[in-house]
Amino acid sequence: MSDKTPKTHPGAVLVSMSIDWAIAFGAVAVLLIASLLVSPLLLPFIGFLLVFAITSYIKSDKMYGRGASPLILIVGRIAVGWSSVIMLAINILFTPWLVGRVLHLELYNDEIPFITSLVTFPVLAVVCAVTLFRAGNMRHFVEARQRRGVFSSDTTLTTIYYRETRYQTQVLLILSLVISAAEYWYYFTRYINSNLNSPDRFFFIYMPVAVYILSVVFMFGRYGSMIPVFELLRGAMPENSTVLRYLVFCGDEILLRKNPVGKLDTPAETVLNRQGQLPEEEARLLFTEMTGMSDFGIKYMFTGSGFAAGPDIMLYSVFVRPEDKEKMISDFSDGGSWHNLYSLDAALKDGSAAPELANEIYRIYTITMAWKTYDRDGRRLYPIKHYRPTFRLRDLKDWTVDYDDLSWFGVAGNNEDRPFFRLRKLWNRLTTMFNSRINARG
Repeated sequence: MSDKTPKTHPGAVLVSMSIDWAIAFGAVAVLLIASLLVSPLLLPFIGFLLVFAITSYIKSDKMYGRGASPLILIVGRIAVGWSSVIMLAINILFTPWLVGRVLHLELYNDEIPFITSLVTFPVLAVVCAVTLFRAGNMRHFVEARQRRGVFSSDTTLTTIYYRETRYQTQVLLILSLVISAAEYWYYFTRYINSNLNSPDRFFFIYMPVAVYILSVVFMFGRYGSMIPVFELLRGAMPENSTVLRYLVFCGDEILLRKNPVGKLDTPAETVLNRQGQLPEEEARLLFTEMTGMSDFGIKYMFTGSGFAAGPDIMLYSVFVRPEDKEKMISDFSDGGSWHNLYSLDAALKDGSAAPELANEIYRIYTITMAWKTYDRDGRRLYPIKHYRPTFRLRDLKDWTVDYDDLSWFGVAGNNEDRPFFRLRKLWNRLTTMFNSRINARG
């Protein structure tokens, strides 16, 4: 059964990007304001509550329905989380709060063990820099996109969206660097470590919060002005359409050809002017019309939601006989070639595979390996720790796992072979309490 959600209007996606910015940067602002109101000993725990709140929001129905990668939210969550860990470590090591002073520093003030902005903004800068450098490979961001079946370059709207998520991260990096520089200049040249007077509060709290407010106004203005552009582009997109794709297999090989931009992809793709489930017999007939072949096996894989109002993407696998291998190449006008699993893996690693194909193989492999290794609760099916079953393309037609069931991604990410399995499971249960789809699956 397809695990789909009604897609968000493109204009609403732009507004939600502004909201994401307000939440991600706002979490840092909340920590700064909280430092005026609560003891430094409690401040790290407020940070952990903010991490919980952002994580719950990311996993909520609202974010799932958008079908897009919440990059800036993940950046904010990581930054606040690590900042809270650092502040908690300072409280433990340098104050008599928990286990007595572990480290002793001259001129250290127990009443002000740390200044929040001197911790959060350098951490935020580091997280933004690492994100910009490794965003394409970091597990948080890869899974946020690929588990939804969203293609990173399937439409112009998608390209604009992902460009803007990178732009937001770049802006946040610049702001965090500038604020960090100003804060440390003031700390080393003007600050006296006895209390926080009015100028201290201005530099360490009010000024960063003011920058946050101005940035929120800027982001809402920027994306509000882009809504007409998105509406214009949306007008050129097919309404209620479905991209039907076939992965063609013969034994342990898959048929691929270079697409118009030079990336390896399946040669079998067509567009249907409707949405909804496609019966297997109709999918078989369409493939026969495409290739002229009638003797082949076919299997429904999954349906992925396109970006915002874009078309859905439905995937079928086709299995041809060895004697039809060469004929299959000639049936497509632009030809193609057969690739084994090692060649496919190399194409995925060096970036020569199309994003669509990479996302499909990622989903098939991840769900299959989780299903073959663990039960739905993440417990091993075999009494061998870190056991990895075989993955062969020839077996795909026989596997009975539901590739529309995204809960297997959760099993792949948290199971008995991962550290802190039960603690992670509890965390996931708490942070998904606002996602009715996950709760409905149990």
